[in-house]
Amino acid sequence: MNKALKMALLSAMFVVACSKAQTDSIKIANMGVRAYEMGNFERAAHLFKSAIRLYPKNAKAHYHLGMILLYQNNDPQDAATEFEKAIEYEPRFEAAMFQLGRAAFAMGKMDTARKYLSLTIDRGTTLPGPYYWMGRIEQQAGKLDKADEYYRKAIKLNPHYSRAFVALADLYQSVSAYPEAVEVLKEDLRINPKDPDGYEKLGLIYIALAQYKKAENAIRNALSYNPGNTLDYLNLASALVGQKKYREAAFYVKRFVLEAKGPMTKYVEPAKLMYDKIQELSLQ
Repeated sequence: MNKALKMALLSAMFVVACSKAQTDSIKIANMGVRAYEMGNFERAAHLFKSAIRLYPKNAKAHYHLGMILLYQNNDPQDAATEFEKAIEYEPRFEAAMFQLGRAAFAMGKMDTARKYLSLTIDRGTTLPGPYYWMGRIEQQAGKLDKADEYYRKAIKLNPHYSRAFVALADLYQSVSAYPEAVEVLKEDLRINPKDPDGYEKLGLIYIALAQYKKAENAIRNALSYNPGNTLDYLNLASALVGQKKYREAAFYVKRFVLEAKGPMTKYVEPAKLMYDKIQELSLQ
């Protein structure tokens, strides 16, 4: 066998091997996606890592591993690394650009977040998320008109993206434009009648306006759609105190103290002080 033919055969064998590794990597990554959809994040992460070891240029595997790192492990730095690799191997990977912007936002790297969110928007994305997060960046920078514009674009793209309504209402509340904030939330709840965050925000605005019965109704609705949000027990208690329903208010504060878990435990001591204050008010 002459040298040229031998090299050609070796080259062909290498291409076949690479092709098989790539195909197997895709199959394993698809198994990871199924595990992810079933909520088995530990197995999904293991499968995505296996897919990457087999074929390091599997952009989808890097992307999905980044999603687990960002949203399940709360590790935006390592997530950003995976999203960067996904973009390196698939330069037009829109979702990876968006999530890299999200990870940068979570790390407080606003310039980087703005860069990748803007790239996603400039490519004509139909996702509402990039507009919402650009709105968050502009609001933090004090550019409220730009933030308003971005939130409204997110809503226009997807009226069921309710967090944009809540953010827009928060923007109006921040400048004491309460009637406008209320109208935004009413529109949200007309379109998304089971949005607990919309009800919660509406309840908090009604508390600020001293419209305590309306606040009570809104927060009860929030709890009915998201009973796991124990912080709303304190919000409900505030609405009840405003109506001088001290006994019921004390019940919900005590319930919060007993049920608070994870990040909510930092509010336990303030809640105990709130309980004592309610008890004092009930004796007056």
